[in-house]
Formats: sequence, C-alpha cells, structure tokens
Amino acid sequence: MPMKKNYVLLLFLFILGSGVFVSCYDDEPDVLADPDNAGINEMLNGITDPEVRKAIAWFEEHGQDASLARAGETHPLFSMMVPAWSYAFVRSSNDEYRTVEVPIWAYSRTLFTLPENAIAYDETGNSMYIQSLTRLVILTNKKKGTTQGFFMTLIPSKEYMDAKNFNVYRSTYLSREKDFDGVCAHMGNVLESVTIPNYPVIAEIKQQMMRSGAKASMMSGSGPTVFGLFANGDTAVAAYEAMRESNLAKQVYLTSIYNNAR
Repeated sequence: MPMKKNYVLLLFLFILGSGVFVSCYDDEPDVLADPDNAGINEMLNGITDPEVRKAIAWFEEHGQDASLARAGETHPLFSMMVPAWSYAFVRSSNDEYRTVEVPIWAYSRTLFTLPENAIAYDETGNSMYIQSLTRLVILTNKKKGTTQGFFMTLIPSKEYMDAKNFNVYRSTYLSREKDFDGVCAHMGNVLESVTIPNYPVIAEIKQQMMRSGAKASMMSGSGPTVFGLFANGDTAVAAYEAMRESNLAKQVYLTSIYNNAR
C-alpha cells in the first residue's frame, strides 16, 4: 500500500527567543509523605513505583506552571484536569531520557478530532471515531538532571482506527507505533510562551495555518521558523499561496517530510 505523503509549510521570520522552563529533578531517595500536605499524601496513596512517586512530587510543586500547556496557555481541550496516577507508567530511552506518562481525567471536555473521523461518526454513530487520549508527560533528562512537564494528545486517523480495531493508544512520548497515523495534537514549544508576547505575528501565522487546513502548527526552536503539517498536497499548496498573499512572513516554503517512510 503506498505511503501517505505529508507536507510541511515553513515560514522564516528572522526572530529570536530565549528561555526554557526546566527544573532540577532529584534522582535521590523516594518521596516521603508530608504530614502537612494532605493533597500529596492522597496522590501518593497506593503508589509504590519510586519514579511515579517522584513525578507526583514534581507535579505537586510545578503543576500549575504555564509551561505544562507547552505554549503558556491553558490546555484548550480540558478544564480541571486531574492526573490518574494509579494508571501512570514509566518509560526510558537508553541512558538519556525517562518519562512518566499519566492519563488525564477531566470534569469537562471539548472533543477534538480529525475531519474524516467526524464524518465517520456522523455516518456510523460510533463515538469511538471522535475519541482522543491526553496524557500528562513528565520528561526527565537523566544526564542533566532536569525535568519538564507537558500534555500530549493523541488523535488517531480513521484509517488507523479501522486497521487497529480502535486499539490505537499504544504510542508513547518515547516510543511511537511504527504505523501510527494521525496527529499528536497540542505538540508544543515552551519557547513560544517567551517569544510570542514579543512577536505576536507568530500566533497570527499559526492561526492562518490552521485556518488553511493544517493538522498542526508550531514555532520551531527559538525561531525564526514556523511550520504547519498538512495531510495532502492540494491543501498544502492552497495554504502556501494564502500565506504568501497574507504578507505575514518574509519567506514561505512548501516542502515534504524527509524520511517519511520511517
């Protein structure tokens, strides 16, 4: 079966940003219950994995920081999010990275899905087509001893859901299913929270990308590039032309993802 070709729209803005939110993550002893902190005691109750316990302590200290949204804003899909710590799991990548990933429970939720999934739901009434999965990811650089937290949302495509009979949420931050097809929504760049207030045109470009049919759009690094991901060439070409006409960016390029067959 031929591989789908994805397209990327790149925009160079000639801007610089600086700063990234990290914190020291003590690799030492297990977190102990705090007699003066009922909240953390409740979260630690029944959790025996030392890495998950340390992640709970990190989240208790940093969980309200804007960086958890990866863009300095609250997560648009959920409000009053609660990590389901009893379902947390730990993954490692050689000697460099370790993650604790935690499914999220929420008191309110706005569904976010792909257009073809919404059509399938309208035609079949099967609500599985419009489901997604959000996890809290606490990522530790074991060599540097630093930790970041962010939310990751997996939105599988209809084709992938059909092929996997809806068993579609095995991908993790460190290990993606080789045949995964869909969007890792609300991917983010913590530097956007620093750069966008000084260069609001970045947010305008991202919004233009999404209006033009991008599956996702994000600033790359600290600048000067903003990119959009498109599922097909026709949509990408139309977005390219619309972006050039908008005069929001000095340079606009249409390209395809290198080594897309991986």
